[in-house]
Amino acid sequence: MNTTKVLSSSSSSSSLSNTDWAWLPQNLLYMVLNKLLLLSDIIKFSSVCTNWRSVAKGKFNQLKLRPYMYFNRDLPMLLIPSLAENNEFIRSLYSINQGEIYDLHLQAPYKKRCCGSSHGWLITLDGVAFEVNLINPFYFGSSKGIIHLPQFSPAIDMYKEIGEGFSFEYVICKAILSSDPISSPNEFVVMVIYGEMRMLAFWKPGAEIWTYITWSLPQFFDVIYVKDHFLAVNTLGQIYSCEINDDANPTYNLRSICDSLMGLLGNCCRRYIVELPDKTIMQVIRILKACMCTMNGPILTIGFFIYKMVVDDNGRNDWLSIETLEDGALFLGDNYSLYVSASQFPGCRSNSIYFTDDYHDSDAMLLNPYQLAGPFDIGVFLLDEKRIDRYYIPMAEEYHFPPPIWILPTL
Repeated sequence: MNTTKVLSSSSSSSSLSNTDWAWLPQNLLYMVLNKLLLLSDIIKFSSVCTNWRSVAKGKFNQLKLRPYMYFNRDLPMLLIPSLAENNEFIRSLYSINQGEIYDLHLQAPYKKRCCGSSHGWLITLDGVAFEVNLINPFYFGSSKGIIHLPQFSPAIDMYKEIGEGFSFEYVICKAILSSDPISSPNEFVVMVIYGEMRMLAFWKPGAEIWTYITWSLPQFFDVIYVKDHFLAVNTLGQIYSCEINDDANPTYNLRSICDSLMGLLGNCCRRYIVELPDKTIMQVIRILKACMCTMNGPILTIGFFIYKMVVDDNGRNDWLSIETLEDGALFLGDNYSLYVSASQFPGCRSNSIYFTDDYHDSDAMLLNPYQLAGPFDIGVFLLDEKRIDRYYIPMAEEYHFPPPIWILPTL
């Protein structure tokens, strides 16, 4: 038992006495517990000793936390819509390595599409003020878990042109953060891919407006942050580097660093860019096929091709096809594209690609693509067997909700 020595004084002499922190009055412990808003802090509080855990039980019940729940800050969890006890939908978490649904009361919108997930934060576009919002669902009951960004002009322009008949939440195709806004409140950058032409825009703290990067075809599919710059991949498989300066009025330098990687074009594939722990850059091509079993059938994934960036004999970046991820597992979708070492997480399948349904093209802004068939395209591709397994199947009542998205627990 940890104890703290407190120096006390008297008229005759000074002596040392021990204060047992484990047996602080419960009213004081409740006051401390109510100040804890982050999931990881609540869990740490409960693990101090038996007495502190007994005090935390009420908080656990309130938040629907259970002893069997397993969280790790490096393993993504699937944020899904879930039916609560009162028959209302909430956002819950699905653990792939435990195969369990954690019915937590997370402060995350369940009817609104999340256009990005990065560093434990969700990125959404508001349909009233057309502001971009950062939401961390692991800050329970705290305004600290919501950050409001400026209005996104392309959404306003589309609203003026079309009116209320468009799905505003698809204006931003994908959004990522360069770092955690809590740990670096003045240094993080939000980068988005937006609009019918899938162009780039970014925002930095202190800026009153977004910066829109001048661009023409081909369109971008994915973007990540590497060291001190962003890397984006377009429909031709070309990689572009985007460096942003630190001035009050930020400028950018967008340049190509790698030739194209040809494959299926247009809506027959998706492309992702991933950084490995050894700093290797990979490009992943996801092959899609339209299911014609019903009218307006779903778009389904049928396979993946993986390439890594190498330097050729002329000193230029080139692509080398690879057949295995060995111990690795990829997590792809609307989230920040991630690589993990599967052996560190029992239940996570190595040499595999976990993916969520992220099929939404320019038509999605006029017709929500999940209204008819639902977000069915969710599974894990096993590279050894060239086979797709389903780890999570949405219920029928979830068909009209946007697709699940990967998120890293803020711990």
